[in-house]
Amino acid sequence: MFDCRYTVKSRTSDCELWAGHICRTISNLPSNVRVAIRITAENNGTRLGKGTDVSAEVIEEVSEPPQYIRFEWDNEYGLTLFWRHPDITNGPLQQFLITINEKEYLYNVSKEEAQYTYKLNLPEELTSQKITVEVKAKNSAGVSQPTNNSTYTPPKMPKFEEKLSIEKKTNTSIIVKIPRISNVEGDTSHMYIVITEMNRNEIINRENSHPIEHQLLKDLNISATNSWVASAFNLADSANTRGFVFQVGNDVVSHSTIDKNWKLQNNRLNAGSTYITYFVLNSTFEGFTRIRVSELTYTTLSTESRANLVLLFLIIPVILCIVCTLLIRRYRTKIVSYLSTKTGNSVATDHLPVTTNRPASSEHVYEVPLSSSSPEDTTSHLYEVPLLLLSGEDTTLTSPTTASTPLVNRNPNKSPVPVKAKNSNPIKICDLSEYTKKSIETGEFEKQHGMLQSGQTRAWTCGTQLRNKSKNRIANLIAYDHSRVKLTVINDDPFSDYINANYINGYKARKAYIATQAPTPNTVNDFWRMIWEKKVEHIIMIASLDEIEKKKIEKYWPDINETIKFDSIKVKYVSVVINANYETRHFSIRYEGEMRSIQQFHFLTWPEHGVPLYVRNISFFLKKIFSIPQGKAPLVVHCSSGVGRTGCIILCDICMRMATEKDQVDVLQYLHKLRQQRVNMVENVEQYKLIHLVLLQSLVAFDTGIVCNEATCKTIESRIAVNIEQELQYVKESAWQDAALRNPGFKFDLPIVSSKNRFNDILPDVASRICLTTYPASDPSSTYINAVSVDGFAAPAKFIVTQHPLNSTIGDFWRLINEKKVTTIVCLNVLNLKDNTTCMFYPFAGECPMKPVPYLEIKFVDKTVNEYFEVYNVTMTNLQTLEEDTHIKIIHLSNWHYSMLHPKNPVELVATYGEMMRLGRNSDTVLITCHDGAKACGLYVAMCFIIDNINMEQICDVSLAVRTIRRSRKQFVKKTEQYVFLYKCALEYIRQFETYSNFNSSHTSK
Repeated sequence: MFDCRYTVKSRTSDCELWAGHICRTISNLPSNVRVAIRITAENNGTRLGKGTDVSAEVIEEVSEPPQYIRFEWDNEYGLTLFWRHPDITNGPLQQFLITINEKEYLYNVSKEEAQYTYKLNLPEELTSQKITVEVKAKNSAGVSQPTNNSTYTPPKMPKFEEKLSIEKKTNTSIIVKIPRISNVEGDTSHMYIVITEMNRNEIINRENSHPIEHQLLKDLNISATNSWVASAFNLADSANTRGFVFQVGNDVVSHSTIDKNWKLQNNRLNAGSTYITYFVLNSTFEGFTRIRVSELTYTTLSTESRANLVLLFLIIPVILCIVCTLLIRRYRTKIVSYLSTKTGNSVATDHLPVTTNRPASSEHVYEVPLSSSSPEDTTSHLYEVPLLLLSGEDTTLTSPTTASTPLVNRNPNKSPVPVKAKNSNPIKICDLSEYTKKSIETGEFEKQHGMLQSGQTRAWTCGTQLRNKSKNRIANLIAYDHSRVKLTVINDDPFSDYINANYINGYKARKAYIATQAPTPNTVNDFWRMIWEKKVEHIIMIASLDEIEKKKIEKYWPDINETIKFDSIKVKYVSVVINANYETRHFSIRYEGEMRSIQQFHFLTWPEHGVPLYVRNISFFLKKIFSIPQGKAPLVVHCSSGVGRTGCIILCDICMRMATEKDQVDVLQYLHKLRQQRVNMVENVEQYKLIHLVLLQSLVAFDTGIVCNEATCKTIESRIAVNIEQELQYVKESAWQDAALRNPGFKFDLPIVSSKNRFNDILPDVASRICLTTYPASDPSSTYINAVSVDGFAAPAKFIVTQHPLNSTIGDFWRLINEKKVTTIVCLNVLNLKDNTTCMFYPFAGECPMKPVPYLEIKFVDKTVNEYFEVYNVTMTNLQTLEEDTHIKIIHLSNWHYSMLHPKNPVELVATYGEMMRLGRNSDTVLITCHDGAKACGLYVAMCFIIDNINMEQICDVSLAVRTIRRSRKQFVKKTEQYVFLYKCALEYIRQFETYSNFNSSHTSK
């Protein structure tokens, strides 16, 4: 029987310690007894359900161990430990005992939480090694068993023990004294000497640049068009750390000791030119990299300098005469001036100009943030910046060398003396297409973007105060003082008015925008204070909460229909409208009895590093922003750092408003203005190109999309009858736009193995080709397969497209499936086994298992037959790993011969799409294969793109589909018949639905 004295009835509530569970504390139980507990559930208006009985002893015992230790490192050897609460504590916890390599630390428990964090700074003697961390839980009964985990520690920051100095300078080279290097440790340590020529007219050809050089220039954030690596040293050789003299510009070509395939060119310097030489020290240990960069800025002697030295000796007597004359005149002037003051008369005097000489060179040292390939790395950054840059009232910064020397810009493309006229380049809308195309071809955009000053150009004293430093997401991206958003001071804290945000002027509108970083855990309250105080009504977010499998942004809003209190401001998530590429959220916020409405437009498909998949998606999103009237309240725009993607959106919006009024745009002028208001807006040249392409799409481009509604069928039929040739011509003429934003990666010297191609005019493109691992290890050609990666709609790399395997490549075909974890294959063409290049590449019923390579075994399981295709179910066993068998579905069309441009009826392809979606619901990648890897595959992946677009956006856009897939293989959809057939497939798919709401892209939640 149950003793009703301990009956407790309460509403269900989530458990604070264990997400997804319901918790209830039962107090005042007698100790040292076993109690029986019955838990029953009750809905409103119903009787109690059947209970669950459990028993427990009311006795305090040692806790179970903590769970799941993980690590995060910052840039100052600070280690943050995370661990989860023990499953069963057997009594209140008092402490956690942390042991790191036999040294103990105590963590006192004031409140039990689901996850605990503890930060400590490791001593230097623990750098570059493996450490083991143990965490034990302690209650009044004793200490639990430990939970342990191991990690590696970062290496020390390498450094020069003295300053770099220039020993000698000529018109073609300089000689630098490189001091002794210390703190060299880790798996690898290197020094790179990188040269940048300011205002270089000739762009350096980067076709054969080495991957290390490419990445190095990218890490230094300097342009590859006028920079090169002159030398590279392996610091594991102690001779390279003892200090030595190095000649920059000796015109010697050498092979790096780091990689013998890396050819280094220590090019002769140009006379009278200004250069920055970067001395980069880095140490790497188990994925952690520490980098220190020192810079020398100097100007080589002009070609006339040596001749002038000879002439100098000839004109010394003349100079002495002139000096004597000037002294006499100066003495005379003093006398006249004295007489003038005595008599009250004005006497004319001669004035000599006063000049100041700029130092020949200056040195600047800074650290690059700790980088790590480890999943535990942190997203914070730290730079070592000269103190002088962070102090002073004047907004025009000066060099750390001298107050009269302009701050040296680390962006080598910037003109040392900016010319105002060059910061404007108005383009008429009718000329925008030709101008953009020509500028991409000639490198004009690289020159324009390089003209702009990068890095700090105005004072940011407030943001660098010690109390405010933690409010900056990135240490060298701080709000300028003159344009920063100032909050109301609260709690008598003079630092509480700072937030990393700047006002940005719009087109004929002051303070039209607020550009800010994404909120961090310690600034999210300030963020909502800014929203309230500045009466913001719209927030534009251009980043994902998680990027590259890491949490990048603090979620600053609650779950839908829930409310969170941020300090004194309550935020409720009211509703959301979900589109393919962005979501529109509606929040209500309340403060001191007043309530306001906020709309957040969240663009979801812009990666942190790179540009979006389609320009059209940003164009649609921008039109949404463009519809917001300016003047009432600033528009808050943020990405992660608040400079790159944020700058792009603001600049596009400004230019679109300018185009509406003046029928022209001036991207360069307004970017120059943006950078005067916030540092590094529009970070790189790829973003600068993207802005022009987005404006082109928004203001000029032919709209090829058809909105799906009751009139869609008639619209498509009309377009087939009238506009197909015009549309095909547009696809052809706009191909340069699609190529402009492609990232070709490094042009590795990967072999094309002709014997593995069915047709040698259909080859994998460099940017989209797929490489296999080497098997066997002695055969370098085994990495090659004629296969490319193809984007789906809102799904990068959704498809792998390849030809039907040859007899000699069937092993490569199944290795591809194994390595890319493919579980769904669509085979479009009937196999013509009379062709001696064609073979059966999967087993049938009753056949022995197939072994395409010694370690893979393919077995037939079953087959189902459809009117248009057959579905084969096979298993693949990896005999090397002995992992669980992989089940693979092969959809093989029954009637599409490879000589046909398309099947007889669109229903066949639409039905195949439906089966692929059903079987491949959990597949990240689908493999598509046909006879040549182009004719049938291109038609099918284009149709999949079109249908997905209809489902997600309710738009049919054949042109966009063809343009997108042709990025991967130019032979896709080349014939007018195929283009028309795609429209017919879209019609067939639409007709299969009774109402258009079945594939409506906008989903509203409330």
